[in-house]
Amino acid sequence: MEFPCDYTVTTVNQLDAFTAELLQSADVKLFLIEGDLGSGKTTLVQSCCRQLQVIDVVQSPTFALVNEYRTVNNQVIYHLDLYRVQTREELLDIGIDEYLYSGHYCFIEWPQIIKDYIAEKYISVYIEHADNNNRLIKLKRYE
Repeated sequence: MEFPCDYTVTTVNQLDAFTAELLQSADVKLFLIEGDLGSGKTTLVQSCCRQLQVIDVVQSPTFALVNEYRTVNNQVIYHLDLYRVQTREELLDIGIDEYLYSGHYCFIEWPQIIKDYIAEKYISVYIEHADNNNRLIKLKRYE
């Protein structure tokens, strides 16, 4: 998979094929995921977690801010939702550095507040509604 690139998906099977290719070709473990409410951010993370063989229930961490999942090999996956975070101080309070620089997969929904804070390589994922039930997924790689 080359970056930047755009993909259109309609079904869960197409999404699973897309995330399998994404995870296999990406040389980073940090993914910043943006899109309107209901665009499919959490659904994309759920698909990634299926590919990574997560054994826990994957759901939006809107109220918890951070969910930690385990894979069949006992690897840790972090899933953050920063929608309600207002300040950088709040990011420090939740221990954002621990997640960003852990070396584990880290999927962050609503990452706008931390984009300038990140010193790691990451993949930016932007999801938008297209026609019918299609989702257009735009990927960019940042060094």
